[in-house]
Amino acid sequence: MPFPYGDIDSLETFLSKVRFGALMTVPAYLALLFFLAGEEGWHWSFLVLCVLPPLTAFLGFRAKRDIRPGLATAALALAVAPLPLVAAIELLAVPAARGFPSGPWHGPEEGAREEEGEGDAREAP
Repeated sequence: MPFPYGDIDSLETFLSKVRFGALMTVPAYLALLFFLAGEEGWHWSFLVLCVLPPLTAFLGFRAKRDIRPGLATAALALAVAPLPLVAAIELLAVPAARGFPSGPWHGPEEGAREEEGEGDAREAP
């Protein structure tokens, strides 16, 4: 597969920039991880920020060493992926964190019984 820009210098420049960009995502995402964990508390979705940046750095160095522009493009896409992925996971986790029912076994009658106090085993004096 020929590189779209034609000459070998543009391929070398592309691979070098991908390698450098993928490497720089590691400290940037780790700093973001520490900031978010300090502000919001720990969320399991933050594991994406621990796993994907080192993987992209490895893929960027591998693409430069083996001269593989397709792998470099994948590393570039994975370098951008953690932010939307964490946002999507957190948006999906918000209803469960707020106590909204998350399955078909939660019917309206259960919530009504708990509000009326019928589900409580203890009696008030």
